[in-house]
Amino acid sequence: CLKDTCEDIVEKVLNWEAADYGPHIFWLHGLAGLGKSTITCTVADRLEILATTFFFSQDSTNCSNIDQFFPTIAQQLAISHSFVCKDMDNILKKDLYILDKDPKPHFKTLILDMICCYAGLFPALIVVIDALDEC
Repeated sequence: CLKDTCEDIVEKVLNWEAADYGPHIFWLHGLAGLGKSTITCTVADRLEILATTFFFSQDSTNCSNIDQFFPTIAQQLAISHSFVCKDMDNILKKDLYILDKDPKPHFKTLILDMICCYAGLFPALIVVIDALDEC
């Protein structure tokens, strides 16, 4: 965001992040062209416990469908949390073709099963997803 613009919305998101209670999802919505993507980028730059981001886009084949979504999230989790990297490596060694398969089981296999064993060992992780309607 440009200096002194969107600060009230950015502040709401940052306050949501800092709260010890409340909803697990912050849904920023509005009409096209109002600056949601710009706000999302600004917030992602300022979040302290950001785990990963994914920005859908109709202009990119890799970012316009769900096929790359969960693998990208899983990859970024492994990069940002080294202890997850070995588990990801094991998952990929067990099934070399998992990324070529239907994306439906990707969330469970690549993310949920992997991080469940670490529940409570690290703070809540924030995943920023933008332009979900473009997928």
